[in-house]
Amino acid sequence: DPRTGRTVVVKLLHRPPAMVVHDVVFNHPNIVQIFHHGCEHGQHYVVMEYASEGSLKGRLRSLRNLDTDTAVSWIRQVLLALDHLHSYGMLHRDIKPDNLLFFPCDRLKVSDFGLMCPMRGSPPAPMGTPGFMSPEQIMGLPLDQRSDLFSLGVVFYRMMTGHFPFSGSSVSDRLNATLLSSPPWPSHLQYTLSPSISQVIMCAISKR
Repeated sequence: DPRTGRTVVVKLLHRPPAMVVHDVVFNHPNIVQIFHHGCEHGQHYVVMEYASEGSLKGRLRSLRNLDTDTAVSWIRQVLLALDHLHSYGMLHRDIKPDNLLFFPCDRLKVSDFGLMCPMRGSPPAPMGTPGFMSPEQIMGLPLDQRSDLFSLGVVFYRMMTGHFPFSGSSVSDRLNATLLSSPPWPSHLQYTLSPSISQVIMCAISKR
């Protein structure tokens, strides 16, 4: 940014961002700071802080084994961010490793609010990332905070086992797996994982 000298990221969007809510919604140490958003010549964009340490997706790709304490610390930071968003009646709707960004001192922040929507009102159109979307998202049902927690549970499952609970070779396979299949308990895939952590994960990705 030539005005401030700070390094920023400009993200181009295909549709208007969900930034019409008050800025206080994004004012949290575990949420990526939004500096500006607008539209130039029909192109919507968002200016946000630069994640100098990469994404959780990149970390998981380079790590063979992730210790439980580190994983729990990262999950806790995401939970704090989600609790803040939910306290303002907003849902993220796209929690996944790509959208969890690292900053110095191992701080993890939630980013990408292009699918954010209010909890109340008409059910939003089925949008999200297959394999991370909750069953309610897929079916276009009314959503509450449990939908974001389901997505975070999928992330936690991947962190602890190295596998995705709802996988498939195509989008339809992943959607069907989410709706119809029951994945193995994480402790059955990672034998050193404590039963209590395994139960937390399975509770998060349980279906109604």
